[in-house]
Amino acid sequence: MRVRKAANRTGVRSIVKKAASTLTLSDLQRELVRASDPHSARDLAVFFKTGKGEYGEGDEFCGITVPELRKIAKRYLHLRFADVKKAARLARA
Repeated sequence: MRVRKAANRTGVRSIVKKAASTLTLSDLQRELVRASDPHSARDLAVFFKTGKGEYGEGDEFCGITVPELRKIAKRYLHLRFADVKKAARLARA
């Protein structure tokens, strides 16, 4: 069983114990939603020029930084990639 520290929205730290193999797609979805930041997503969309006719047109951002996303992804290596893609789509909706 792995122990990790998780920060909730209020900044209070809590210890969460969960075996890596017991983490589910719904856990992943919750974690992605919790980590997303709409303000950061807006800024990134402007920076990467996602407007009509610009090179990033149609790209969508949820405001999760790459280092943070990598930390989350490491905990879910046991899940199938197709399932993870589905979870990411649902978390974004």
